[in-house]
Amino acid sequence: MLRRIAKENWSVSSPMIQPQSIKYELADKQQAITAGGFGTMLQLTKQLELRRKINQAIPLFKFHLPYDEADHVLNISMNLLPVAVALNILKTDVATKPI
Repeated sequence: MLRRIAKENWSVSSPMIQPQSIKYELADKQQAITAGGFGTMLQLTKQLELRRKINQAIPLFKFHLPYDEADHVLNISMNLLPVAVALNILKTDVATKPI
């Protein structure tokens, strides 16, 4: 185990969830997934320094290789985003249709 966690064997950097750059293009006829906005969420996370705040608030891992606490928290929240969008669409459909 000591060989596996030795610093000379560290080959990946943390954080794992870090996009290089995000560019948005708008067109007259646009098709996109309904749970879009991941890029915006990641940019907001970066601007608010949320990753650092999450890692400070949840000191769980001894080593951040390759994942840190924020990677896990952001993974869960990003997986819940499409569910929230779908539930909102269902709620809107139910509210607008007569019984």
